[in-house]
Amino acid sequence: MLETDDSGLPASLEQFVYLCGFMDSINIKPFVWTGMYNEYFNILLDALTTSILGKDAA
Repeated sequence: MLETDDSGLPASLEQFVYLCGFMDSINIKPFVWTGMYNEYFNILLDALTTSILGKDAA
């Protein structure tokens, strides 16, 4: 296994958006909403809002 200093996950919102775009380009949908667990959408929305506005504004 290749050892790296990071987890391989996006470290910034820009990297996250790029990863989602790449996944979509190879027909992998990064998110699927079933409607069963609505709180997951709220958690994602809170995280994105905090990432864009900063923790003090959210």
